[in-house]
Amino acid sequence: MQLRRILTLALLLAAAGLRAQPGIRFFTGDWSAARSAAKQGGKYLFVDAYTDWCYWCKVMEKNTFPDPEVGAFVNQHFISMRIDFEKGIGVDLGMKYRVSGYPTILVFRPDGYLAARIVGYNEDNSAFIQQLRDAMDPARQLPAFGDPGKLDPGFPDFYKQSFLTGDKRKWPDADVVAAYLDQQKDLYSETAWAVLARFNAGEKYEKHFLDQLDRYRKLAGAAEVDDKLTSLIGQRISKAAQTKDEAAFRQAMQLASTYLPGEGKAREQSMLGMEMEYYERTGDWKRMGASLDKLVRLSGYENHSQINGIAWTLYKQSDDQDVLAAAAAHMLEVVSITPDYMYLDTYAALLFKTGRTDEADQWAVRAIETGKAAGEDVKDTEALLEQIRSGRR
Repeated sequence: MQLRRILTLALLLAAAGLRAQPGIRFFTGDWSAARSAAKQGGKYLFVDAYTDWCYWCKVMEKNTFPDPEVGAFVNQHFISMRIDFEKGIGVDLGMKYRVSGYPTILVFRPDGYLAARIVGYNEDNSAFIQQLRDAMDPARQLPAFGDPGKLDPGFPDFYKQSFLTGDKRKWPDADVVAAYLDQQKDLYSETAWAVLARFNAGEKYEKHFLDQLDRYRKLAGAAEVDDKLTSLIGQRISKAAQTKDEAAFRQAMQLASTYLPGEGKAREQSMLGMEMEYYERTGDWKRMGASLDKLVRLSGYENHSQINGIAWTLYKQSDDQDVLAAAAAHMLEVVSITPDYMYLDTYAALLFKTGRTDEADQWAVRAIETGKAAGEDVKDTEALLEQIRSGRR
């Protein structure tokens, strides 16, 4: 009888624990065990690729993973793991699946092939669930590429060194990359694509890549190939910005116009992002502010994070009062929709820099209160508030 009571109590406590943690239940075994569990259970494998320093990884851990609806969906369809991609097997997985931005969710089919990469934080949990549904749709999945049972198919040392951390990380010169590719019999192998996708390989292989875009899209998936294309154009824009070469910048934008896929709003947003990178690097704040205005006219305030990033750059770098006032007006719209600490802090800073000190004081106080409630480090905003009040003494 006593044993029965103990077992009953244990079951009740376990049930209470499950109710107290309605979000994603993460697998506690190793990578091999997780793959086996997914295969045997006919489930997909959900891998949260994170790093210790990634701010948005922490936001996702706090806001997305505990959500009951997210948890119910993921727990039904997935075996789930969280892996630090700068430690242990996470480094190997980062090399294998060419992960370079965080947070990234990797979705694997039950047979072990990569089905999808979901890059970045999505603050809309319902939209995040839809992204996972799409990842489970065979018509939307990545091509089966590489051997999922072989984490290292023969990557060169310079490729591996680029995934190390701190002082150990090294990036090869373009001539080293080109020399490696020159030796490859198959430029469409997993290793050759990994190298071509990650590094600058010089004009010869830029031309090869552009000439073979469609083939690479069918091989590795459109999203990853288009990321490489965007990176290539970005390198040209960066080079043009170093010398403020407007002609070279226009050539890079023509390249974008010729090769960037898609149409409509998404394509225009990509083009605007490239323009603003050039304006930021050359310190052309009026044109950057004008591009921000165009972005808002194009897509409204749906991308809070991007608008905030641009507005913060203008706050830090520009002294043009008209540009800063326009940025502040955009941030007022953002904080009206999403009054998160980061956005409130940016808005308060812009108000201060445009001389609206009373309002800046009020919004800085609100930012600090919001940040503390969310467990954020608010010392920078506290320093801003002290600066605001010191200026009025």
